[in-house]
Amino acid sequence: MDFSPEFTAPQAPMLLMTMNELAEEERGPALSLNSNLSDMSRYAEALVAAVALFHYCAARPDSQNKLFIAWQFLAARDGAMSLRNFSTALAASRGLLGRVPTWAPSIDVAGLKAAHKEFNAAFPFAHKMRHSVAHPENYSDRTKDMASTAGISFPMFEMPAGPAVTISQTLMGHTFVSTIDGIAVHYDLSDATAIKVLDVTKAAFAAFIKLTPDAIIAQQIDAVRIPRPQW
Repeated sequence: MDFSPEFTAPQAPMLLMTMNELAEEERGPALSLNSNLSDMSRYAEALVAAVALFHYCAARPDSQNKLFIAWQFLAARDGAMSLRNFSTALAASRGLLGRVPTWAPSIDVAGLKAAHKEFNAAFPFAHKMRHSVAHPENYSDRTKDMASTAGISFPMFEMPAGPAVTISQTLMGHTFVSTIDGIAVHYDLSDATAIKVLDVTKAAFAAFIKLTPDAIIAQQIDAVRIPRPQW
């Protein structure tokens, strides 16, 4: 993986230009909305970096060196955390829309919802994966049931439904896998994963295009433009 333009995280739209036009009770939520959009850009960038680090280590001739193996797992864990944090920021952004009614007519609510739905379809295990990464101690605690009984199917590992199998933060090729709450949760450290997150980010940001400085300036120019006389 290289850092060609297609792997560049988009900048979050700046929504503060019309802050003075908001009611006092809207300003706090508006600032939070702006911050969550910035967080989405930051976590998308972190996910791309995690995938890039994984590929860098896995492609080296000495990829089985302990340090490079450790870096692959580091990348996998950070990527998992970035997916969950991205998801949280996206959900928070949607949740704040109703608290800034002045901006509501200028936001593509349906487009933002569609972006969120696309992310959830691509990464259904984002939150459970985060829990498996953030609490490795649960896998050593015999009072915690972290096993999967739903069956597991990966190119490097097959297990039918029924037997309890516990997997803790394991790499199967470029797939990062753990079991939690009766299922195997996973995601791929791949270019496709990075591109999907970036595509969702762009789609989510597009929902706010009418509130960006360029759009607002264009609207202001149109409002004061003197019509040409009709001869």
